[in-house]
Amino acid sequence: MGKWGPRRKKVTGPCFTGNCNQKIGYFPSNCVTELDTNEKPVRVKCQIELNEDNNKVFLVPEQIVFKVSDDLRGNAIIRVGKAKLSCPNKYLKDM
Repeated sequence: MGKWGPRRKKVTGPCFTGNCNQKIGYFPSNCVTELDTNEKPVRVKCQIELNEDNNKVFLVPEQIVFKVSDDLRGNAIIRVGKAKLSCPNKYLKDM
């Protein structure tokens, strides 16, 4: 995983424990999610509202979302929580 990705993970109650680069970190478990192998974190450039299949999602600047893939129209398929939506690539930047 990347520089900050956990090498070992353990969820105990309301906290997540991770070990990376010989450091142990504790985070609220509702603020941490596991990435699939095909996902990468990206930042949102500006405020945007996305609507798809009755899923209405508001994204704010500097919010981190997970890019799953690209579609044929130049959009990215992103994951926000449990929802997967299409978002124009021009609103996203790599981290």
